[in-house]
Amino acid sequence: MPVRCTIAAMVANLIQRLRESRWQIVSLAVLALTMAGLASILPAAGSEAFTRFLGPVHPALAIALAALFAVPSIRFLVARFGFSQHTWAQTRRGLPVACVVAASFGIAVAIADLGLRYPATINVAFPESLLFYPPMGLFVDLIFHAALPALLLLIMSPLIRKLGRPRVVWIAILAVALVEPLLQVFWAGTLAWTELYTAVSVFLFGAAQLVIFRKYGFLSMYATRLLFYLLWHVIWGHFRLELLF
Repeated sequence: MPVRCTIAAMVANLIQRLRESRWQIVSLAVLALTMAGLASILPAAGSEAFTRFLGPVHPALAIALAALFAVPSIRFLVARFGFSQHTWAQTRRGLPVACVVAASFGIAVAIADLGLRYPATINVAFPESLLFYPPMGLFVDLIFHAALPALLLLIMSPLIRKLGRPRVVWIAILAVALVEPLLQVFWAGTLAWTELYTAVSVFLFGAAQLVIFRKYGFLSMYATRLLFYLLWHVIWGHFRLELLF
């Protein structure tokens, strides 16, 4: 009996893992296809909103390629470094955290905007913003917060024996969180107060996202960026033009 129970438990555990693994792939594929479809609307209408960030690459193709790199990267982070799988249960637990983090950063940047006055063109204008920011946000998270940390942790794996796995993960999180703000400063070409605030804010936001990814899964992390973009780029991005300009 004990042997039979053990075998039954192992089989049940294997079936559960296969179901979860299938859910991971299917959910990311559906999300990527949805955002790729959304991203195709603006170029078809003649908009060049994506060109500033992606150059001549079609946004749908960019998202598809990013997803191809991100899916094995996410599985690697989950299996080797304790990042949470994006199961429905984990995502449901992570959504309240995502809302709090997104609201905190969204309100903070709106207050900073009142004092520092970002340029009028800082946001893609409404209603194009509804079609631009969700797919662009997914592309950023797939590249900067899935593929990049996986690559960095793969390179840093030999340090685990000396530093321990948790410390190596934290070093990678902080290093990855630095990439996006450094790119933004490089694109801006200056270190004015607006760029300095943006760099610090983006670094802290990226680090918070990766912590959410590690605890609640990729979908919770993406929800954090999506909600932040909704508050800052879409809602405030529309009304700031009337209030500040």
